[in-house]
Amino acid sequence: MISLIALCILGAFVAAILAAVWGKDKGQAGEMQIYNVLEQLEGQKAIISNCYLPLKDSGTTEVDLILIHESGIYVIESKNYSGWIFGSENHKYWTQSLPNHSGQAEKYQFYNPLWQNETHIRCLKSLLQNNEVPYYSYVVFGNNCEIKNLHLVSNRHRVTYYRYLLGELSENARSVGRCLTDEQINAFYALLLKFTDASDEQKARHIEEVRAKHYPIIKPDGTWICPQCGGRLVPRVARQGSGAGKTFWGCSNYPKCHFIYNK
Repeated sequence: MISLIALCILGAFVAAILAAVWGKDKGQAGEMQIYNVLEQLEGQKAIISNCYLPLKDSGTTEVDLILIHESGIYVIESKNYSGWIFGSENHKYWTQSLPNHSGQAEKYQFYNPLWQNETHIRCLKSLLQNNEVPYYSYVVFGNNCEIKNLHLVSNRHRVTYYRYLLGELSENARSVGRCLTDEQINAFYALLLKFTDASDEQKARHIEEVRAKHYPIIKPDGTWICPQCGGRLVPRVARQGSGAGKTFWGCSNYPKCHFIYNK
């Protein structure tokens, strides 16, 4: 007979697969919208999508879109989300809040997209080896979400919606002026293009690397392990906020580790 723990694990696994498929479809639609916007930007340019850049130690990091423009290099992270978005530049995770069937809010965490872009830019700088190139970090949310509370502490990032992206890019390009020659644009494009030709195995490995950072590790005995620090995950009950009374999985090493997982 299948144990209750096994059924829970199987249910979580199936839910994760369905969420990944749905999220992938929505993500690709969002990236296409942004790609169409980038094509409308005036000036000499080249656009690269789904670029798998090598990390310093091991593995890869996937950049949704890279715009190599005469005004500089724009690194764009697409978030085709709905609901309310809350986040801070200094927090590891941001929150998406969605209403459920009973009218209550269900909250989901996702990794800080500003930190994602900082990793992308570091990789690009290491590859391109040109300290004079200006880089711009853009996180672009879908028009169906609402950014309710966003705390930025530096001027290194721009956070916007699809509908405002072309205007903001055009304004930045005009204020900066021309920084790259046609030859530089072509050279950077040729260098980065080869990193888009990832095999299915490489893509699957990348997805697994990302998943492993944000989902619990489930041991054969049913114990849930934190993917961030290796501590044991334990069920806890939220005491305040819209999720008060709901159960979630928290790391036993809290407050040193703030990893949580909502099934």
